[in-house]
Amino acid sequence: MFNILVITDNKLSSLNQCNSIINELKRISNKKIFVEYMKVYIGLSAYLPNSLIYFFLRIKYLLKPRKKIDFIISCGRISAPFNLIFKKISFAKNCHILNPYFKKNEFDKIIIPKHDIKKEIGKNVIIGNNCFIKSGTKISDNTKIGDRFICHQNVVIGSDGFSFHPQNEKSILHRLKKDDSSTEKFVRVASVGSVEIGDDVEIGANSCIDRGTIKNTVINSGTKLDNLVHIAHNVEIGYNCLICGQVGIAGSTLVGDNVVMGGQVGIADNLKIGNNSIMAGKTGVSANVLPRKFMMGNPAMELKKNIASYMALRRLPKLQTKIKQLNKLIDEISSKINKRLTK
Repeated sequence: MFNILVITDNKLSSLNQCNSIINELKRISNKKIFVEYMKVYIGLSAYLPNSLIYFFLRIKYLLKPRKKIDFIISCGRISAPFNLIFKKISFAKNCHILNPYFKKNEFDKIIIPKHDIKKEIGKNVIIGNNCFIKSGTKISDNTKIGDRFICHQNVVIGSDGFSFHPQNEKSILHRLKKDDSSTEKFVRVASVGSVEIGDDVEIGANSCIDRGTIKNTVINSGTKLDNLVHIAHNVEIGYNCLICGQVGIAGSTLVGDNVVMGGQVGIADNLKIGNNSIMAGKTGVSANVLPRKFMMGNPAMELKKNIASYMALRRLPKLQTKIKQLNKLIDEISSKINKRLTK
């Protein structure tokens, strides 16, 4: 009899990865394999480092009688301290799937699946339950992500914000008064904030979310981002928003709840976008938008005004022709009047 202890968190993906190893062991082993499953409840321990969890587990388990275990498999950050504790109790061999984030030399084997090799996750990152993060994703330090998060390929969360200040100028507008030979430089302003993402958020491939300069960049629950979306520093996006491809939202803009933005919408900085507003594709927003407004065009106007201005624009060639005809008629009349006056 070969006894295996499987330790996982409450994520189905962790259980599936452990079972894949067990199935392979059953295939190649001649011994009868007995598997015991242990599910670790995360709770508040998700906020603790693994070294501290390990310390409390030593107090709880090391004085208990030894269990008959031949091999231990664990998956996920929280399960790693439990793996080492039961290894010390039972003197069993062990392996861990994914990065254990502490005491790596005490694991007999650490397995990093291929789909996780190209992911880069920084320090003090908190990721909720049932999240799906695809390859190429980079998540910077101190980022907080809620449950059921879906992140497509090559997303960057927490990149440094595009914040610069003129070296010796009060405002960038002072450059308008200088000649072309000016060599004034820009000084980078460091971003010390982070990113907060709520539950049920989805981010499309190749999107970038900058961390806040001081306060955090926030994407609230239920919001969906398409591919190639850029969210600048200090932006706050409300609940259940839909943001289509190639949208750019400049720094410190506040987006309300239930907002829809079509493809290639551009939002200037320090604006307020009201709740339940809609922006058609390629809308250029340079002023605040009131709640429940449908905006179109560049500069952005309400739907009816934009359609009226577009219709007027299409009439311009006909108006131009009429004006030419009227000018010609006026010239003819004035010439006849001048001839009569000269007689």
